[in-house]
Amino acid sequence: MLLEWFHAQDKGFDALIDLLQTKQGSLLTLSISKKDRSLSFETKLMPEPLYWSKRSKKIEKLKIKQKLQTGDYLILRNPGMAHFVKKEAFEKMIQKMITPFHQEGIKALSQLLSKELHIQEQKSVLHDDARVILIKIQS
Repeated sequence: MLLEWFHAQDKGFDALIDLLQTKQGSLLTLSISKKDRSLSFETKLMPEPLYWSKRSKKIEKLKIKQKLQTGDYLILRNPGMAHFVKKEAFEKMIQKMITPFHQEGIKALSQLLSKELHIQEQKSVLHDDARVILIKIQS
């Protein structure tokens, strides 16, 4: 499986057109091997993906060539989210949600994350487009 996530550096229609035509901007490329469930990634001006391990029940540093297990989660965020919620606070927030609710499924976790981010947004002004993608590893 290959996932590429492009993010425009600037705001507006012209930045979007430039991104589509030149692929200039932030980039995250993920590749997951079906054979051995190993993940490799590359980033350009994007935050590194986060990895929640079902085995250890915590967020761990994602290695360049990471073996994934069923029930693990990948958490991707764009530069806007990285600016809105700093890495340590984001990791703490994700850890607080996934650890007790990881068996509830991706839909429940998405709803929890959405509510938590809405609360954070009310506390401060959100200037950028902030996005998060949760990926649960299945068998």
